[in-house]
Amino acid sequence: MLSSDSEKQNILKIAKKFDDQLLSGAPYNLRRIT
Repeated sequence: MLSSDSEKQNILKIAKKFDDQLLSGAPYNLRRIT
């Protein structure tokens, strides 16, 4: 899916940020995206 490692790190960083913000909201939405 991802060709560049930096892109993968960026995705993981954003995913963690979203997880932190949506932990009390809708974490299942994040799981659908990943």
